[in-house]
Amino acid sequence: MTKKRDKLYDMIEIIQEFIGGREVSLRSLATHLAKQRFDLDGQQKTYKELLRSQSLLGFGALADAIRLFPQMLKLTKEGFYVKRA
Repeated sequence: MTKKRDKLYDMIEIIQEFIGGREVSLRSLATHLAKQRFDLDGQQKTYKELLRSQSLLGFGALADAIRLFPQMLKLTKEGFYVKRA
């Protein structure tokens, strides 16, 4: 779990930066993250590849990643939006 959190931490920081004080839909967040690249063991990966590498799969993968950081981010509106915790 700690290892998974360590690998995802940079992405979570980018999410926090992007949303600021707003509440943002996961759809618009995914669009923003799709433009980024993340370092994973020395290789540049998309956010989807990063999530997949941590066994976070399918439609809810981004929400599942966010749930690993309850002290930083909070899902709202039945899990379709996110804001800072």
